[in-house]
Amino acid sequence: MSAHPPAALWPQDLARRRDRAQLSLRACRLCPRDCGVDRHAGPTGAWCRLGADAYAYKELLSHGEEACIGPTWLIDLSGCSLRCLFCTEWAHITQPMAAPAVPLRSGWFLRRLAHHIGQGARSLSFVGGEPTVNLAAVLSVLADVPPASQLPIVWNSNGLVGEDAWPLLTDVVRTWLIDLKVSTASAATQMLGAGDLDYGARVRDTLDRVHPATPPLLTDPARGLPTLIIRHLLMPGALASETLPLLHEIAQRWPHAVVNLMTMYLPFGPALKQLPAMPALRTLLPPNERDQAIGVARQLGLHLLVDGR
Repeated sequence: MSAHPPAALWPQDLARRRDRAQLSLRACRLCPRDCGVDRHAGPTGAWCRLGADAYAYKELLSHGEEACIGPTWLIDLSGCSLRCLFCTEWAHITQPMAAPAVPLRSGWFLRRLAHHIGQGARSLSFVGGEPTVNLAAVLSVLADVPPASQLPIVWNSNGLVGEDAWPLLTDVVRTWLIDLKVSTASAATQMLGAGDLDYGARVRDTLDRVHPATPPLLTDPARGLPTLIIRHLLMPGALASETLPLLHEIAQRWPHAVVNLMTMYLPFGPALKQLPAMPALRTLLPPNERDQAIGVARQLGLHLLVDGR
């Protein structure tokens, strides 16, 4: 059994943030969709299809995330601000309240947190779906956690953070884990369901805000978790148009990020049926594209992980 983490890792005003987040749901702008919906009245009109509650559809102590944050207690929350056609969690973002999802409540959360600390959890990862659309409920359970049980928080996000969410998340999140999915606006429209949302501008703004001033210390895990991890999923046929431009941009704009190239793309979800003009996405990643992407990332001197290692 591992020792408890140090006391008071989180801000002391979580109760105030919880109340502010609940108030923000009256005209929700937690994500850049800016729906303005009263989610206390229900999910009607909300892009995320959520009311005031968050729903956890899976939780586990994961050894499969990036080595620099694990083992981590991973909590999957349903609902999202995107509709990625290759999404492996499609059912949980389009029907966020459906079984096996259960409402996120403090009693359950505290019991599972104690269990996973006892099993050696090094961090607490909120993922989805998209955790930012669930922020009000997350803060509600965090506000009830005693200081001795506070773990560093990993915010595993698509990077679409609304203006109302920033002051609520500041100093709560230890590691920002951002999925930087595509480079071009056309790919954001075709593959991510971005619609009239400027995906590129919004995710780049998030990365600019959270990019650290110093490089990560991946060789010394005892010094703590990295501030920023950028994940990029290599997709078949997208090397030249999406991946390589992003790698060069990361090297220039966010050089102190840890970069995790994920190479195990699988054609899930609507990608199998709804992309007749993009047949490559219905295949597996060619080995030569994987090797070229890794080679370029190394040449650029990125703080590189491949599939989390």
